[in-house]
Amino acid sequence: SDDNIIVVGYRFTLSGSNEVPNGMKVLKYSTSGNLLYNITIDGVFGSGANTNLGYKNKAEIDENNNLYIGAVGTTDINEPSGFLLLKFDTDGNLLWERRKVFTSIHGIRNMNYDNGKIALTGVTTFSELNNAIAVWDASGTELWSINNSNTDQTWATDIVLDDSGNAYSLTQISGTTNLGI
Repeated sequence: SDDNIIVVGYRFTLSGSNEVPNGMKVLKYSTSGNLLYNITIDGVFGSGANTNLGYKNKAEIDENNNLYIGAVGTTDINEPSGFLLLKFDTDGNLLWERRKVFTSIHGIRNMNYDNGKIALTGVTTFSELNNAIAVWDASGTELWSINNSNTDQTWATDIVLDDSGNAYSLTQISGTTNLGI
């Protein structure tokens, strides 16, 4: 609502073809371009270039200007990697983080915030022949999750929540160029 600009990305220590990001960067600028905050969250992020799942992260802002970031990884190297959801207040303070571990491979494709609920969708197999979803409320409580291993549904690319918390995921139907919900 303040028309500020928020940039979310990754930090790499070295540049290499199989480099795994060791930090997430969150930058917030005012509408006039002044830097309001520059945050680094240390951890291990992304599934790595070897899985072709990429280093995608997504962000959403709620009605109170809290920032939610969805990614894949862990902020504690002693914890397993999975779908990662971080919540920040308007000053850039980390309020909480949540992780949903499905398997040893994770790739996030998209996220959606609606009516106090946040959903992440992506894949959890090397072949990407599945559609995984995790949904939390604004306080960080996991509401539900599913790891659909139906090989007819691949490449979960988008997700939308309705006001009741139902999720609708766009996927490719295997063996065709058709998309399904």
